[in-house]
Amino acid sequence: MTTTVIDLRSGEHEQQRIILSLQKQVDRDIFEALCNALIISLKNATDSVSALAISLSHLRRWKAFLAGHSQQLSAEEVRGLFAEITFLSELLDQDIFSDNAVDSWLGAERSHQDFIFGNTSVEIKSISGTERSTVRISSEDQLESINEFLFLRIYRISALTESGAARSLNEIISMTNLKLKNAESIDAFDRKLAACGYIPLPQYDLPRFMISEVNTYKIEGDFPRLIRSELPAGVTNISYDLQLENIASYKCDEQLIFKDI
Repeated sequence: MTTTVIDLRSGEHEQQRIILSLQKQVDRDIFEALCNALIISLKNATDSVSALAISLSHLRRWKAFLAGHSQQLSAEEVRGLFAEITFLSELLDQDIFSDNAVDSWLGAERSHQDFIFGNTSVEIKSISGTERSTVRISSEDQLESINEFLFLRIYRISALTESGAARSLNEIISMTNLKLKNAESIDAFDRKLAACGYIPLPQYDLPRFMISEVNTYKIEGDFPRLIRSELPAGVTNISYDLQLENIASYKCDEQLIFKDI
């Protein structure tokens, strides 16, 4: 992190202090985002030892992130991450332990499905309010799972900047962070966000989104899909569009997703 100087100093009452100094004003937005994220991460620290460990871990992640990412998320990536964080927030509302909820989020780790918990896998998709009713399935593994239950959950998301009920990517991530109950969960959440290419830059304060529709489909039986176990030998790296009108009969109560928690 060449734009920031990190200095460890001893303070009063045998306390240690971390002093961060910005060297280049052109990076002020990134520096401010780093400091704000660090403050949030330290909120649940119980003593100076854990606070120091969290701080150094957080700074190492930011250093690695800034070394490997030079571009902002695309509009499609912002919308997709918004949908995944929305589902994570819904998991937390189901009274699942927060560390388990964060652990179940595997989208940042390029898993076949975005969430796996218990014997359930969930693939999250987002479509914009103006898109035709199809979703892109990006591989032959997304709609096949070794778990007993597999669901496809689709959020229709509209950009409604003027609506008071709309939320930006930064806002929904901050709101979800507040639901986490311990420093380990916050640390894991931050790591996974960084792996997605996200840091809380002001650019993600817009657009602000509203979820206008949520549909959940149970993947079973003759659900239309291309899966690895049924492809001819030599066929790989499949992606395809799935028409939602043709899977309407597989729509299910969303609470089926959470029954295995």
